[in-house]
Amino acid sequence: MLDDDVATDVLEFFPSPLTFDRLQWATFGLHCLVASLFIAGAVGFVRQGEPTGAVLQSLLALMFVGLGLVVARIVGRRT
Repeated sequence: MLDDDVATDVLEFFPSPLTFDRLQWATFGLHCLVASLFIAGAVGFVRQGEPTGAVLQSLLALMFVGLGLVVARIVGRRT
């Protein structure tokens, strides 16, 4: 397990998304919506039998969700 100081620092650096306000949730939701389009593209690649395209689309979806969390955190600092 992590030392108490390290655990506290990690929690301060990555606040819980449960404390987001409306603007942050809207920002994150928009990013999740776009990520769902990437997932739909990945399903299309799987149906065509191209696993490489599906993997790339899935990675883009994960990156977009991560980007949404980062941008929502930045938006929260400015409000």
